Amino acid sequence: DADVVIGNPPFLGGKLLIGGLGEDYVSGMFATWKGRVPPEADLVCYWFAKAGRQVGAGKAKRVGLVATNSIRGGANRRALLAATEGCPIFDAWSDEPWVIDGAAVRVSLVCFSGAADKFRPGTRLNGEPADEIHSDLTARRGGAGIDLTVAKRIPANMGVAFMGDTKSGPFDVPGDLAREWLRLPANPNGRPNSDVLKPWVNGMDLPRRPAGKWIVDFGWEMPEAEAALYEAPFAHVKEHVWPIGSGTGGSRIVSTGGGMSNRDRACGRRLTGSRATSSRRPSPSIGCSTGWRRVSARTISTSSSRATTM
Repeated sequence: DADVVIGNPPFLGGKLLIGGLGEDYVSGMFATWKGRVPPEADLVCYWFAKAGRQVGAGKAKRVGLVATNSIRGGANRRALLAATEGCPIFDAWSDEPWVIDGAAVRVSLVCFSGAADKFRPGTRLNGEPADEIHSDLTARRGGAGIDLTVAKRIPANMGVAFMGDTKSGPFDVPGDLAREWLRLPANPNGRPNSDVLKPWVNGMDLPRRPAGKWIVDFGWEMPEAEAALYEAPFAHVKEHVWPIGSGTGGSRIVSTGGGMSNRDRACGRRLTGSRATSSRRPSPSIGCSTGWRRVSARTISTSSSRATTM
């Protein structure tokens, strides 16, 4: 038991958890906190969840934690909402610079307490008085302010658009290595590596100098035996991607599904005519001793070029 929980827990993005902590550890963590912390959430959210549970159980009175500023949205915000259920946020700084050991990041500072805390100070957001602080770290002041966290999806928009597939493993390769593969002679199947090697760009490549990355993409129908004939790209995937997805448990890098879901197919039909098309690609098929497993190089391909985007 403690009166106050204060800390600066570690940050680690949801997509980096398995690579940083190992699949067995992460699978156990997901199972332990299922229903409280979404699997996509940052590692820091687990500290909020545990602290919130301590307050709810009467084992702590107040909590003050540093978090990545992304705790204000997405899966991180949902974790914060669950952690502070019945425990009002009474003080917060939504987006502050944080420099330590040369690393510059943006953070949020969040303080909450039990609803029965009679000595809780007045509510303040970013140093200014507030009536209430929402889980996205915005506030209601003087009766004004909209809680956007309770907004509902518009039924008319359902099925019109959807988030395209996202790369879920280290399938990207540096430009120099990609160009080296492109210069290699034809593979044993007589095909060039350009069949499965594509430029890889994301939104940051538009306002900045392009990163020059490429990605290995075997599509979602190619069997392992056929993929293996693209010798250099396949060897890279086996060395750098397969070890991450070869364990057991609820890995988001390993998927046994195939093809697009019915929802995605419906969305694709409704988006006909758009220059951009998307497809759910669960992967180059990589075999293992327990049967087929698919290591997901999930991508969005544009119809106007060979570029593949995040």
